[in-house]
Amino acid sequence: MDKEKFEDFLRRRFCLLPKEKNGLENVLNCGENKLWKSSLLKEGRLLHDALLRATFDSPIVDAQRRRASLCLDGTPIVYSLKLRLEADQLGQKADELPFRMLVEPGGLGITVAEQIDSSLSIVDTLLHGLGWQSTVDDLNEVIRCVFPRRASELSHWGGGIWLGMDFTPGWVELRLYCNLRYGSELARWQRLADVLSWFGDPSLAGPLKSLIERVSPYAVPVGLGLVVSQRICGFRLYAGVHEPSLPTIMQAWPDQTEDMARNFGLFCKAFTRVCGPFARQSVTFGFDFLLGQNGFLHPQISRTKIDVSCQVISGGAVPLLLPMLRDLFDTWQLDSRKLDAFLEDLWICFGGSSFEHVSLGFGEKLDHVTIYAKPHGYDQI
Repeated sequence: MDKEKFEDFLRRRFCLLPKEKNGLENVLNCGENKLWKSSLLKEGRLLHDALLRATFDSPIVDAQRRRASLCLDGTPIVYSLKLRLEADQLGQKADELPFRMLVEPGGLGITVAEQIDSSLSIVDTLLHGLGWQSTVDDLNEVIRCVFPRRASELSHWGGGIWLGMDFTPGWVELRLYCNLRYGSELARWQRLADVLSWFGDPSLAGPLKSLIERVSPYAVPVGLGLVVSQRICGFRLYAGVHEPSLPTIMQAWPDQTEDMARNFGLFCKAFTRVCGPFARQSVTFGFDFLLGQNGFLHPQISRTKIDVSCQVISGGAVPLLLPMLRDLFDTWQLDSRKLDAFLEDLWICFGGSSFEHVSLGFGEKLDHVTIYAKPHGYDQI
């Protein structure tokens, strides 16, 4: 893929280029460009450029040594648009939206063990470049808990570590997504418990036990996410639902409120009407635990995300996804023009895009909606 396309997309999302068809002149000095004028721009660009290099500067090989895990067709990059209900209803401007990117570094010509090592090497370089070296010991402990120590045990795995970034005018973060899709269900829960216990105090034991008892009959751990910004700020436990449907998701969902049930019910009804029943393991819970300034996890779930995969829906349903989302955005008073602008930028820079996931985030009620899309134009090995 042409690297200039990625830079053009970044500039469009930073609102450096006007959206009008005529005259794509540089508007760097416009007072509305909050991302470009952010004091954290250097850190944001460092993350963006390093993640792209790690993903697309891999040597060309004639043999594939592992399966792609981010996108089914091998595309190693996904962009996302996150809209918060409260912020959008208050008139959040386009240049205040976060720039979000997720990549699967290393290429498919290396083994899973080599991909993990490659991702960790990139993380180490970034942590030193950003001045966040104090997180290294804690990250090493997480990796020790999650992955087998012998490379031979990873030979049949399909994925290792994805890396991501989230950049707003006042915040920049690096994200790691560790694969947990192998081993028995008990072993996976144990690995998660080992990680959380490293950062938890005794008050975490009860809530974690309740979470496992509620979720484990219906879902199994599939991943662990970490948010790093100067320090580790939190974890996300991903659990894939075996046989997702509205009843099974509701039964597995801890601490749900009436607002949660109503709004996810609206989404579920709309999605299944257009795309048919959810496929096995196509719906994933994400349970967020925040890390306090004292270095200990808060002993309760701060937020629950529900990710719905669009990767396995039938081709005939694909054109109906966007109208469905626009209707839901209207219901939730979200500005669907921001979604249209996001997709237009992907079309201008890459010739199009495809939805990968739709995610709903809940605190005590529906908090945000995130659309994940892969750019077109990537040539598979």
